[in-house]
Amino acid sequence: MPDLEPPYFCFTRRFELLGCPYAIGGGVAAIVYGESRLTLDVDLLLHLQRGQIDRLIELFPAEEFY
Repeated sequence: MPDLEPPYFCFTRRFELLGCPYAIGGGVAAIVYGESRLTLDVDLLLHLQRGQIDRLIELFPAEEFY
């Protein structure tokens, strides 16, 4: 059986490369903490410094994410 990753890992891996603290919220986070939810939304909160903005844009190229 293939090793499946949560779909938000494509984002969090890049946040870690950036060295940017982040938090995951929304329905997915509630389920992880044991709360029943009908939604599977993912909210991502970043604590960016001004100097990280250009690198963040580089890590999310438009042809892959938009």
